[in-house]
Amino acid sequence: MGMVAGVGKTYSMLKSARALKEAGGEPVIGYIEGHGRKETEDLQDGLRILPRKKIPYKDVLLEEFDIDATLEAKPRPKLVLVDELAHTNVPGSRHHKRWQDVLEILNNGIDVWTTLNVQHVESRAETIAAITGARVHELVPDSVIDRADEIILIDLVPDEILTRLRSGKIYAKEKVDSATQNFFKVSNLTALREISLRLMAERVDHELKDLSAIQGITNIKTHHRIMVAIFGSPYSESLIRYTRKLSYGLNCNWYAAYVNTRVSSDSESQLLDRNIELVKQLGGEVVFTQSESITEGLLHLAQQYGASQVIVGNSQIPWLHRIFRGGGLPEKLIKAAKGIDITVISPVERIKISSETRKKERRDFEIDWRGIVATIGYLANLTFANAVILPLVQYRAIGIIYLMGITVGSLFIKKYNIYVAAVLGGLCWNVFFIPPRFTLHIEHQEDIMLLLLYIVAGIVIGVFTRRLQDKEEILKKEGARATQLYTITKELSNAEDLESLNTVARSMIDQLLGCASSVFVKSWGDKEFDPSPEEGKGQFVIPSKEEYALQWVIKNKVAAGKFTDTLPSSQGYYVPIISDKKVIGVIAIDVGQLSLLNYDQKILIDAISRQLSTGIERENLQEELRGKFVTVESERIYKTLLNSVSHEMRTPLAAIKGFSAVLLDRQDATPEVRELATEIEHGVSRLDYVVQNLLDMSRLESGNLRLSLDYHDLGEVVQEAVRKVRRTHGERPLNLELEGEAPLIFIDYFLIEQTVENIIRNAYLYTPKDKLIEISVSYEDECAKVIITDNGSGIVGADPEIVFKKFYRGSPQETGGLGLGLSICKAIVELHHGKIDVENVPQKGARFTIELPRELDRVIAYDK
Repeated sequence: MGMVAGVGKTYSMLKSARALKEAGGEPVIGYIEGHGRKETEDLQDGLRILPRKKIPYKDVLLEEFDIDATLEAKPRPKLVLVDELAHTNVPGSRHHKRWQDVLEILNNGIDVWTTLNVQHVESRAETIAAITGARVHELVPDSVIDRADEIILIDLVPDEILTRLRSGKIYAKEKVDSATQNFFKVSNLTALREISLRLMAERVDHELKDLSAIQGITNIKTHHRIMVAIFGSPYSESLIRYTRKLSYGLNCNWYAAYVNTRVSSDSESQLLDRNIELVKQLGGEVVFTQSESITEGLLHLAQQYGASQVIVGNSQIPWLHRIFRGGGLPEKLIKAAKGIDITVISPVERIKISSETRKKERRDFEIDWRGIVATIGYLANLTFANAVILPLVQYRAIGIIYLMGITVGSLFIKKYNIYVAAVLGGLCWNVFFIPPRFTLHIEHQEDIMLLLLYIVAGIVIGVFTRRLQDKEEILKKEGARATQLYTITKELSNAEDLESLNTVARSMIDQLLGCASSVFVKSWGDKEFDPSPEEGKGQFVIPSKEEYALQWVIKNKVAAGKFTDTLPSSQGYYVPIISDKKVIGVIAIDVGQLSLLNYDQKILIDAISRQLSTGIERENLQEELRGKFVTVESERIYKTLLNSVSHEMRTPLAAIKGFSAVLLDRQDATPEVRELATEIEHGVSRLDYVVQNLLDMSRLESGNLRLSLDYHDLGEVVQEAVRKVRRTHGERPLNLELEGEAPLIFIDYFLIEQTVENIIRNAYLYTPKDKLIEISVSYEDECAKVIITDNGSGIVGADPEIVFKKFYRGSPQETGGLGLGLSICKAIVELHHGKIDVENVPQKGARFTIELPRELDRVIAYDK
């Protein structure tokens, strides 16, 4: 950080980067603005430089820092150098400001070194503008600066800066004279230097306090809480910055309070939204309430949030209006506040306010000529009616009729015209009815008293009527908002499924904004946030160029699009649906035709988002429960059938096998009978193998299968499995490799033999008869391996592991079986604390690898 341009921030940053590289680090240049200075460009030599993003703007191709190039760079950088943190990006960029680019880089786990001048710090901007006379528009929120792990101040004395300026190291020589006469004055440079040093001193003081608190030296936290009053006014910006600066010095929380007393104009709403965003950027909390009195509303919020100090701006309304109002806001707060300090801040400079805003500020005191004409007409009719009935009543009764007329008229006479009606009514009563008539003179003192009482009563009635009207308007607004929130909650809570949630949410947004919208939810259609819904009534189809906005919101969990600082030129407004700190959906709203999206509307959209989050999670949980219920029932039915079928088939199979053996043993059996008996025996053996698999799977899943562990030679186990397969399937080309002097391992002989037999049998089925099957047994320090490779067509599909799923068969028409053999193999190997893998081998087929630990923990093994 430096006090002004030209102190050497970029140069110092590059010099530090080179030192880091020499020490073994890998700093990467994301964006450096060398301003044509040779010494700065020389320092970039040898450092990795990322490409910049080229953006066309007004027939010119401009370069900006490329976020995507940084995030997608290979190898991914750990530290990126990004110059000029306060820079405003070219229209069409993802973010409006470069500091937003830097935040996105930080959120993706990449460190950043950057540069900044003190006049670009948000909370110092007003003070510096008052000193230098130059208002800076490229500002960085203090909350961004607070995230810095370290701030290094590059300090130079003013004389040295002026020397650099005159030598052409800051600006071109033709601009030197203008710069020295304006911004680069010695007085300005000295003031900027003091501000930068004070900022660093405050930073060091905060670090010291944090360190002291961590080490438990003393409790130095303060109990101050500051609240600033904000409005839809440009004067609020300076108050917000002052409050942030004050709270930083006091190390306390601060709030921005907004009291809504009436319907705001579009310009006021825009200013209010901008002020609210500024509060959030500077780290404050926005609170608001509805009230007929700003004074009462502010004090209510101050008491509610425990504020010890309320900051307001000095009243800018004319002195005459202040007299009628009984003083400005500061005076009213000072009179009403009890136990709360009121700080009044005068604006640093008078800001030019638009005519519309000024008109709204004064509308309570503007002369309503139409209202006055209507009031005069009403009184004229009332006077005529009194003149007609005067012969029937006394003149004093006429005063009562006037008072009743004013009371009735207050129901439709707006604003301060009721006061005019009260005064004019008293004047008409005096001139036309109180003796002597048609003069202002009054004979009797009691008539004077009656007239004064009439005027006072009329004004009091007007005041109370206006207050009731204001309260009625506030209650209507609060009721409308409460009704909207209730409707949102009710309708979305009653939605029966995800499609209903989608329909209801879009209907709510249409009622609220009159805009088409779409809701993208992660679980719909087994797709994650599909950005291309079918176009339909009320459905917003995201333009292809804005699909990136949807992905950005999903990744960063922050709203983007129009009316935000991220992709502000978009047609849509994109709001994340967040549940358990994860984005589970996005609301996309077509706000291209809207000129304003005010704070209340954003609150309601946020409420829709929260209710959608609840509804989606509810539906997902219900779906998960339904799935689990179906799974449990399916497993129960499956196990019952498995046990019943397998056990019931064992007895007839044994009988058939015995009968076939008897036929083969008969001496008088003919060749035809012997051939038939042999076929029966082979068929029964095959069926017995299937039933055995069913029983094994049943025992594995029920947990009744116990390992009979002992030390065995794995080579002998594999050889026995090969012999069994050859007896049933015949001789085939097969190569078995065994290591000499193999160690014994702790296994269940029968189950491991069955596992190897199943895999070899599978290899027989899928390998042509003239192709070789390869089997090897090897030993490593921790495990023994059995590798079986066939020469078939391999496993079809992207995931070979699918063969281990129950009832999976690659070519059922060729192989038969139930698809349980490999699933049983996997279960048996895992029961031995081992693992089994499969892969496709180029130019061969499938390769199965069994890994068994050299020695199991006997206790664990037997327990299992």
